Amino acid sequence: VEPLDTARRAAALGGIPTLTRAQVERAIEHEMALTLEDILERRLRLLLFDAQQGLAVAEEAAALAAQRLGWNRERTAPELTDYRQLAASLRTFT
Repeated sequence: VEPLDTARRAAALGGIPTLTRAQVERAIEHEMALTLEDILERRLRLLLFDAQQGLAVAEEAAALAAQRLGWNRERTAPELTDYRQLAASLRTFT
């Protein structure tokens, strides 16, 4: 592994200093996460345990998922929309 690649993977993702690109990549490559919800909610547990519900890193995580999983814009946009709607639904009490 190249030193620059190691540094890139260890870099913090978005506004969450404890979340790294490597964690997102692991969810995709080793845990076989296939959706943004699967990555941020099920694998990384940000929806429930992050004060911002993972919304601060959703776009960056979606871009990384798009790169790793071969998503195009038509796939990436609904993934973001669905995740944001899910997060919003958990902030609503009816």
